[in-house]
Formats: sequence, C-alpha cells, structure tokens
Amino acid sequence: MKIEAIKIKEWCDKNLTTVAWQRIVVKVSPQFRGTGLTLTKLLNPDASIVLDDQQYRSIKEAIEETYQVSVAIMV
Repeated sequence: MKIEAIKIKEWCDKNLTTVAWQRIVVKVSPQFRGTGLTLTKLLNPDASIVLDDQQYRSIKEAIEETYQVSVAIMV
C-alpha cells in the first residue's frame, strides 16, 4: 500500500494540532535518511510524495507515541 504524505499531514492538522505534523516529521526524519525524502520535503509535502509501508508505519507509530491516538489507514 502507498499513501500520500500530504493526506497524513492534513489529518494531523485537522485531528491533532497545527504543529503536529512538524513534530512527527522531526521525530522520524532520521529514519528517512537515504530515501530522498528530506526534512524540507516532508515538512511541506505535495501529492507527489508517496510513502511506502515502512515509512507509513514509522509515521503512524510516531503519532501514536507522541499523541496517544490511533491512526486509521488513510488512502
């Protein structure tokens, strides 16, 4: 499954806080090194940034750890 990073960002903005996405991206950015997804690209994603299963799981786990909320699959 592939998911657009912007959909997760929009979910964070709507359901958490306006800075939630930034906090999550900073937290997971070390795991994304070498993938071509820089911190800058992740902070301001567009529809062309598609996450693979592992990247999605990393972000989902970071959201759950940081905000104690479960994240539904967003396709």
